[in-house]
Amino acid sequence: MAANSVFARLNYNFEDSKFGGSLYLTNGTIKYLNASNTSIPEWQQNDIADGVTSSRSRYYKNPHANVIVTLTANTNLIFTVANTDPANTFTLAANVAPALANAASAYIIELAAFKSHTDNLSGLTATTDGNLTAPNYDLATGIGQQILKITNATDDVANATPMLGSFTSLYIGDDLTGNNTIIANDWITMNTAIAPNGNCTLTEAQVNTIIDHITTANSLIATRRNHDFNFYQKSRAIVNDYIFLTRFDNLGNTQNYMVENLIGTDFLKSNLS
Repeated sequence: MAANSVFARLNYNFEDSKFGGSLYLTNGTIKYLNASNTSIPEWQQNDIADGVTSSRSRYYKNPHANVIVTLTANTNLIFTVANTDPANTFTLAANVAPALANAASAYIIELAAFKSHTDNLSGLTATTDGNLTAPNYDLATGIGQQILKITNATDDVANATPMLGSFTSLYIGDDLTGNNTIIANDWITMNTAIAPNGNCTLTEAQVNTIIDHITTANSLIATRRNHDFNFYQKSRAIVNDYIFLTRFDNLGNTQNYMVENLIGTDFLKSNLS
């Protein structure tokens, strides 16, 4: 027995007898309900009764949430130093310090976009405004199942890449951890090089190395995020093409007459014959 009642959530408050004969189900309906044997696990009954399913974090998590927080924090520290009067702060690398600030700023922006994207892919967030251009867990899995069927028929694809192609950002945990270690060490190097007077004694070569690290890390998540978007959007386009072309399968007599005698091109009629 579920701990809480789903029916109680309805806040039903009425005298049953006033319904008269309309209250009672027919034997046929009761047999149908018994035959359907709808089974709802107890934990699902409880969550329905408690009305907690709108909290998606109860069921889903972003596997990159923690590492993104750390990457963002360390990059912000680097940006703050690099963006604070670089001409005077970086006594040995004033000419490249602005480039470091720009690289860090761009990475912080991309990290925020990547966090939003992986929240969507993880199921933490769902599109509610009718926007179908951005992949999320529900949309991408649904489209992916259709693409798998289509590419299995057209290309003999017999693996999950048609579904996973929109989710590549979720599978780079090791790469993110590696970049996190590198950038954390870069911050330690920078922080150690800050003198009591606030000047940073990093050399031009050291600053360029940090820029390369941040740029590489930025490229990783930007590439994966853009790939997921493109793969998903191309998948939707293919599904739409497939749906359009299947309208020519099993044409009715009237439709077939119109195609053959009025509206069909030679190309279409040749392929239907």
